[in-house]
Amino acid sequence: MIGCAYGMNLGYPINPARDLGPRLLAYFIYGSEVFTYHNYYFWIPIIAPLIGGVFGAWLYHIFVGAHLPDDDDEILSDTSEEEQSDNENRRKAGGHKKDEPSSPRDSGASSSRSSKRRVAT
Repeated sequence: MIGCAYGMNLGYPINPARDLGPRLLAYFIYGSEVFTYHNYYFWIPIIAPLIGGVFGAWLYHIFVGAHLPDDDDEILSDTSEEEQSDNENRRKAGGHKKDEPSSPRDSGASSSRSSKRRVAT
């Protein structure tokens, strides 16, 4: 009942979980006027967070995500040239032995990877 009495004054519509419940209760008591009040304002707290989330993800992708390096480029740059040539020679010679992992990633060990990171300029 507090939500019905002070909902618009206290900012209940910001959280749809706190606004929709009292509106449904008020609908059973007062009728459909609770949904038409303030030019059908009730749907804005339900729809606006969904639209805002999609818009925020799009902005993040444009301003931040587009400038991050790809994971494939980082993996290739961390592998030394010697390891790359060894792997290429093994592939040409017919593969690896069954006990020997094909790369440090296959063995589950990350200690052989270099800890150097590329610096964006």
